[in-house]
Amino acid sequence: MQKIGILTDTTSDLSLEVQDTENIKIIPLQVIFNDGRTFRDKYDISYRECMASLDEYDTKTSLPVIAEAVRAFDEFVEEGYTHVIVMTISHNLSGTYNMVKNVSEEYKDKLVIENIITRSVAYGIGHVAIESARMAAAGESFDSIVSYAGRSFENQQINFAVETLKYLQKGGRIGRLSGTIGEALDIKPIINMTEEGKLVPVDKVRGRKKSILKIEEITKSLAEKHGMDKIYIAHGDRLEDAQKLKERISDITEKEVDIVDLGTLVSVHAGPGVLGTICIWK
Repeated sequence: MQKIGILTDTTSDLSLEVQDTENIKIIPLQVIFNDGRTFRDKYDISYRECMASLDEYDTKTSLPVIAEAVRAFDEFVEEGYTHVIVMTISHNLSGTYNMVKNVSEEYKDKLVIENIITRSVAYGIGHVAIESARMAAAGESFDSIVSYAGRSFENQQINFAVETLKYLQKGGRIGRLSGTIGEALDIKPIINMTEEGKLVPVDKVRGRKKSILKIEEITKSLAEKHGMDKIYIAHGDRLEDAQKLKERISDITEKEVDIVDLGTLVSVHAGPGVLGTICIWK
């Protein structure tokens, strides 16, 4: 009989508590301060603590340490799992996928492991991880869950409105001159998760209100094109904005539009105040 586990990382934006109720294990990316301190995302430092220190300590993120992946696979073996589906942050955003895949090779005589290339981040991964775990608990086969996960990662789009250009500029995603001029003109970029799994600016508008309207426009356009299975509104400590956006788009899907907290990784690189939608279709 198959006992199937799901392995993901903290960029999935899942609460660590799901590990107590679902067959999911979550390994932490690292949050690094320029004073030499390193923290395990979510385990040692919260989103709010990270954002409060973003400028003072020139905060960066890095892939998990190898020991975290080893610990997770060891626990799967000890707990009697026979199969593991791995879904980590896009391989074009982090070295996490390659690291975990390399570690998984050491367990191929103990576990059947599928390392999925997600090309996703945030609750684009979190949604698929939760649904896959529930399918496993309901007795679905390993192959059917892998097939479901692959389709779900292909059939999704993530778009974010950024509140400031400062952090995109600092990370080299836009030039210094463009960033300076953009800030002066109140330019707000729209960031899209591309089919290659990269977060790139794809549009820009002037002002926060227009940037949120742009996210609404993109989301409604996707709903007209595909028909939505699930929509999440992800925000970085901007609940009021998220609630207003929910009111404006709730009528485009039969399912409840859920609001979820955006985690550390996107916020470190795009800044606090990010707001966007994660659209998933069948």
